[in-house]
Amino acid sequence: MEWSLEILPRQIDQLELLPQFIEEIYIPAIPGSDTKDLVLISKAVLKYGKIPVPHIAARNLSSEREFSDLLKGLAKIKVDRILLIGGSSLHALGPYASTMDLLNTGIIEDYGIKVIDIAGHPEGNPYDPDAELHLMQKVNWGAVNKVSMRILTQWSFNPMAINAWIQQVRDQNITNSIHVGIPGPTKIKTL
Repeated sequence: MEWSLEILPRQIDQLELLPQFIEEIYIPAIPGSDTKDLVLISKAVLKYGKIPVPHIAARNLSSEREFSDLLKGLAKIKVDRILLIGGSSLHALGPYASTMDLLNTGIIEDYGIKVIDIAGHPEGNPYDPDAELHLMQKVNWGAVNKVSMRILTQWSFNPMAINAWIQQVRDQNITNSIHVGIPGPTKIKTL
């Protein structure tokens, strides 16, 4: 079993408290923050002996240059795993409105990315009513381009919905690994 954890930038100094079996650390793309922060936090995660998996939110990127510079910065510190998401904004700041827009740039492959995580939505996606169709498109892109793609779900309290969704995904002959998000300890306000 593989375990990972998502952290906020302010939690970086708490990584030393994590058990060794938690290897991957997901770093969210916070709307309004500089993409250079993803590189700096990824570098800090590496110093703790963990594997950084930065989120790259399509709708948060203002230009192709910003996307390219982000990938270049991650490649420079040897980050080879990313999570591509559309993002939680309804409107794109730049040329990318979806994960497929990022994949179709053709530049990801130039930066040593070996694993691309994509979002799965067992309980639907308010930002994408066609999430299942788009999941299939992303999986097909990975197969055609021979890029390892994993599906990462948002967290849920509903195991029945998750299990039904996984069965639906498998019924569509999608065999990519699925990593199920579960909520960790948190405050009621955060939920």
